Amino acid sequence: MLIAVSHHAHPLADESSEMISRVQPTLVRAVCASSLLQELHVMMRIAFSAFAFVFCLGSLLHAQVYDSPEKAAEDPDFALQGEYTDSTRGLQVIALGDGDFKVVVYTDGLPGAGWNGKDKQQLELDADQLEAMVSKFQRVERQSPTMGVKPPIGSVVLFDGTPESLEKHWKDGARMTDDGLLMEGCTSSDTFGDYAMHLEFRLPYMPKARGQGRGNSGLYHQGRYETQVLDSFGLEGKNNEAGGLYSIKDPDLNMCLPPMVWQTYDVDFTAARFAADGKKTANANITVKLNGVVVHRDVELPRTTTAAPVKEGSDFGPIYLQNHGNPVRFRNIWVRPRDIEAEARRPIVPGFERFHANGGDAAAGGRLLIGELNCTGCHEAESSHLAGVDAKQPPILDLIGERVHPEWLVDFLANPHDVKPGTTMPDLMSGMSGEQRRQAAVALANYLVGDATIQMGGKTANTGQGERVFHEAGCVACHMPRDGRKASSDTSVPLVGLDKKYSRASLEKFLKDPLAVRPSGRMPKLDLGGDNWRHVAQYLSGDDAGVAFGSQRDLPKEPNMRFSAYFKGVDKMPDLAKLKADKTGVSRGLDIGVGGRNENVIISYEGFLPISKAGKYSFRLSSDDGSMLYLDGKKLIDNDGIHPNTAKEASINLTPGMHAIRVNWFEKGGEEVLALDWAGPGVKSGGIDKAIVMTADGTPAPVEQTQEPVDPEKFVFDSTLVDRGRELFTSLGCAGCHIKTESGKPVQSVVNAPRLSDCKAGKGCLAAAGQVTVPNYELTSIQKSAVESAMRRDVGDGGKAMNAETLLSHSMAALNCYACHQRHGKGGAESDRNALFVSSIPEMGDEGRLPPPLDGAGDKLRQDWLTRVIGNGDKSRPYMKTHMPSFGQGQAVKLSDSFAKLDKVTEATLVDSGEAETRKASFGRQMVGSKGLACVSCHTYGKFKSTGIQAIALDTMSQRIREDWFHRYLPDPQKYRPGTRMPTGYPEGKSTVANVYGGDRDLQLAAMWAFLKKGADGGVPEGIVNGMIELKPDRKPVIYRNFIEGVTPRGIAVGYPERANLCWDANRMALAVVWQDRFIDASKHWEGRGQGNQTPLGGNVTMFEKVAPVAVLEDLETAWPQEAPKDRGYKFSGYRLDKQGRPTFRYRFADAEVEDTPLPVAGDFSGTFRRNVKVTPTGQQPDSGIYFRAGAGNIESLEDGWFLLNDTHRIRVETSGKKPFVRKMDVSSEILVPVNGPTMITQEIVW
Repeated sequence: MLIAVSHHAHPLADESSEMISRVQPTLVRAVCASSLLQELHVMMRIAFSAFAFVFCLGSLLHAQVYDSPEKAAEDPDFALQGEYTDSTRGLQVIALGDGDFKVVVYTDGLPGAGWNGKDKQQLELDADQLEAMVSKFQRVERQSPTMGVKPPIGSVVLFDGTPESLEKHWKDGARMTDDGLLMEGCTSSDTFGDYAMHLEFRLPYMPKARGQGRGNSGLYHQGRYETQVLDSFGLEGKNNEAGGLYSIKDPDLNMCLPPMVWQTYDVDFTAARFAADGKKTANANITVKLNGVVVHRDVELPRTTTAAPVKEGSDFGPIYLQNHGNPVRFRNIWVRPRDIEAEARRPIVPGFERFHANGGDAAAGGRLLIGELNCTGCHEAESSHLAGVDAKQPPILDLIGERVHPEWLVDFLANPHDVKPGTTMPDLMSGMSGEQRRQAAVALANYLVGDATIQMGGKTANTGQGERVFHEAGCVACHMPRDGRKASSDTSVPLVGLDKKYSRASLEKFLKDPLAVRPSGRMPKLDLGGDNWRHVAQYLSGDDAGVAFGSQRDLPKEPNMRFSAYFKGVDKMPDLAKLKADKTGVSRGLDIGVGGRNENVIISYEGFLPISKAGKYSFRLSSDDGSMLYLDGKKLIDNDGIHPNTAKEASINLTPGMHAIRVNWFEKGGEEVLALDWAGPGVKSGGIDKAIVMTADGTPAPVEQTQEPVDPEKFVFDSTLVDRGRELFTSLGCAGCHIKTESGKPVQSVVNAPRLSDCKAGKGCLAAAGQVTVPNYELTSIQKSAVESAMRRDVGDGGKAMNAETLLSHSMAALNCYACHQRHGKGGAESDRNALFVSSIPEMGDEGRLPPPLDGAGDKLRQDWLTRVIGNGDKSRPYMKTHMPSFGQGQAVKLSDSFAKLDKVTEATLVDSGEAETRKASFGRQMVGSKGLACVSCHTYGKFKSTGIQAIALDTMSQRIREDWFHRYLPDPQKYRPGTRMPTGYPEGKSTVANVYGGDRDLQLAAMWAFLKKGADGGVPEGIVNGMIELKPDRKPVIYRNFIEGVTPRGIAVGYPERANLCWDANRMALAVVWQDRFIDASKHWEGRGQGNQTPLGGNVTMFEKVAPVAVLEDLETAWPQEAPKDRGYKFSGYRLDKQGRPTFRYRFADAEVEDTPLPVAGDFSGTFRRNVKVTPTGQQPDSGIYFRAGAGNIESLEDGWFLLNDTHRIRVETSGKKPFVRKMDVSSEILVPVNGPTMITQEIVW
């Protein structure tokens, strides 16, 4: 028997602020006098405690100790210590006393909030230096997401701030402060086995203390295993620091917050297991969250903490809070006992497990369960009862025989929780015997499956590629990783027995469109692209039927070698003796298909080579990738490393007899080849595969059967059971949830269940364990209590009062949106899944790999875009390897409407310069270019990459975001997304670009939006050069003759220094296209075969003329000729250049000669054209019917002789002859200039 002596009874304790040693915080004396050894052990521990006590007392006497924020504020250093961030860094500032500080600088953000986990540096600064540094940062005060969480039903509330909880749950000697905080150095009266626990603690502010003397305590589980409590803010994160499993394991991340900030521990503890004879059969296991971040996941505790108060054993143990002499304070402590076996069988609903299983709003959790378990499939409910309930539609069962193996279906129907622990499918046969279950399941399977057969075969697959895609594309946001990395099983939708349920082909079909059979969107459609669905299906199902491997030789008919396969990607052959094989068996020679993989695999083949004649034998080993050959245990050929198919040779003298042979081969990726040839006395050169035997004595080894024996449990369709199966389908309630159609109509359930409002707590599905009849969901007490809480609440009034944000939160929890996205501080990637989200551009930090937060999503994004993205999925962030999946149109319309109604605001100042949209777009293109705000340094544009990171594309921006939000966001990105790398171009509201609209912010923003609205037609902004051969008319015009988009093959493009460009069509004799800013990218035609048309590089691309502008009309009722000019006798006469290199285009026809000279006019950032067209008639008649058509289409007359054409460009015409006039035709109008004699026409073109 052990007696715990309260530390505060020690005479020195009161004088030293309850100082005591770590090693023996509670002095334990053995009462059993019969054991001298035990007495000696205790005496030694007491002596060691005294030594540690004196050491800590000395530290304390030299330290400043503040046990409340009010007292800490007396030290000016306290206001400076803490955490800070800017867009790319996080700072932790640790006060060291007397104005000295240590600063830890983290790349990309703070620990647990963006830090890349690698890069950090430490600085030592005084107060003045620190103040100068942090003036450029924003101070942040983080709070644990589990702070203040309420105890779940069934919890033991150890401390809630009341004297009653102290007296009831803590042994004598426990103390609390006047303001209701529990003090260090106490042991709970209650003892526990397996449990979940929540505890909140506050560290004192002790700037001059160091190491273990700084804010030290400890949380002992069962009084045996310690999770350390220490002010380790800014330290490395060791096992003797906060979050550490003392003397056992360092935390995965140091998540300690600054002193005087309330912090949390959330712990799942599984006690050690002992046999009846007292021998330990299983170690204790623990998962620890420090401030909401998992710092230990499923860690075994092989031993107790050194000098723990309670010896390891099968007895339950207390919660013990260590006294180390520092005033650490505690509050809100509760422990929920767990039934581990029952929990393993419960239905897994990630949203419930994450937000409700360990506290929170029980009724909200109950509503989530009512929806996810589809309680309303059997229990009718009024619409008011359904507020906040998003009922899940279980799988549609039509054609199920083509999707799943019938044997699996029988087993699952008979025992769903055995076959798939965690399923939300209830056991509908819990009242039946084992034989009755089997018979009912077989009958149901015959009805559902019929004579259908599962889809098999298909094209080849790549298991390694499937593994990569599964772990990168977003699958592991909801499902457990399968590559050894850890994540919470509680929030992971289970993937159990997929190899027994699906074939590769049927799983591939399901993955391509899960919404076809599961329309509720709980399994959304993820666009994996290409053949990746098949690769993932192969990886998950393990069905390698039809999987083709590389070069396979003439192999023996029967196995003659043994093999061991290791599923591991390597660059060089490892020491296989140190690895555990993932698969073993027998092989037909060097069959590289036996591993079931053609990437990231190592295979070792072993056998014996019979030699009948002594002599020299030659061997040739060919492989892609690495390989090695061993004879009699000695390496003969080393063909190691990553390489294409490469052969190496060696020779050796062999004596008659058996020689052990071993070939090791690995394949990392790409082509897979393995071949071993040999030659020697009496041996013709060729493959060695058939010469090898499996045993040293040469006798055949037992051969594994290639065909399985007939299984008595093999499903065979029996038509006589179909009617019985149909009866069970309707009477057991299957039809209440699942759709199964007959003659185009769903089969109806005949179950007469009570209405949801009439269901009673503790009855039916909610009955206690062992008393549930049907259906049995295997609910835990927590889950049952949550459902009962939802049923007890006045759902009618509650539904009406439930606000739109709460309803949206319910939907996001049901669809598990919170697995990826955060909204209003809730959700986002769980801490131990965070690293599973990856980016192809690591330099982008968290913004490049984590799905974006959804705060203000309905304000930022257009509602039609939200509907499209949620309904169809999205890959507009190609650098983010996790894809946005498709949840179906039903969910998309509902969610996008909710986001828009909740978030959308109209607050921006939108101005209009009054200019044409094309002109505004020109200024906007300048603003996003390298001479403006340099958006192109990060953002892509169409096919063109940026010069830096490849952020989301500019040309799709206006499809995604709202104009109002854009005008508010750009001046202050940090306001809308704290921590973003997006800089502002308007510090303190002032533009950094003064030469556009005089620096007027609102006009600049309007111009940028005008450019963005043009999408891919806006013109490539200046500064994007990747992959281009850009022709730049810097000093004189550049003429480019090649294939131009929208022009015949005889287009002649001209770029002018004034940044106005054109393409004149020598087939049509027309000024076909004009555009501004950048000229042309010649890479398409100057590299490779030069196929295809090139689009203009600049912006404001305007199609101007489709036919020759000069023609003969019989009268003014005659339509403008559309025939090809060549067919009307037009001939191109070439072009001539003036001194400045500007071309004049010349052509003629029977009635006139024409010279067309477009001259550029310089503008602010881009030019316009002043076009001189000289028409010289060749006939003698003054009224020849020749006209120049200056424009055609929708024409609006403006002041000063200007015309607006098609709302895109303006023209004005001056002539030496008759004045222009407007001719109206049936569907359009034309501006015509009569030509009577030689005429010079000047046409101004502004766009």
